[in-house]
Amino acid sequence: MLLKKVEKIISQDFQKLIKLQEKDGHWLFPLEADTTISSEYIILNHYLGDIETVIEKRLSNFIKTKQNSDGGWPLFYGGESNISTSTKAYFALKLSGISEKSSVMVKA
Repeated sequence: MLLKKVEKIISQDFQKLIKLQEKDGHWLFPLEADTTISSEYIILNHYLGDIETVIEKRLSNFIKTKQNSDGGWPLFYGGESNISTSTKAYFALKLSGISEKSSVMVKA
C-alpha cells in the first residue's frame, strides 16, 4: 500500500515537472537569494572604488524589501533575523547613501 502511494506521488510529480520543461529540454526556475550576496556586492564595489550607482540602487531597494518586521534581515527566505546578515545589510545600505535616520535604518 505504501509503495503504491509513493509510486503515485512520484508519477504525479514527474508529470508536473515535464509540464515545466521548456521546448528545447531545459528547465528554468527563479533563483531566490538572501540579501548577503547583494550586501557583499555593494561592500566590495565600495572597497574596490568601482561603484555602479544604478545597480547599487536596485540592490539597496532589494535589501530594503527583505527586512523582517523586527528590523533585521534573514539568512534565508522566510527565516528569522540573523546578526551577520543584518550587519552586512545595514552597512551596505549605509554605503549606498541611505540615511541612518531613514525608517529602514532606524528599524534595523
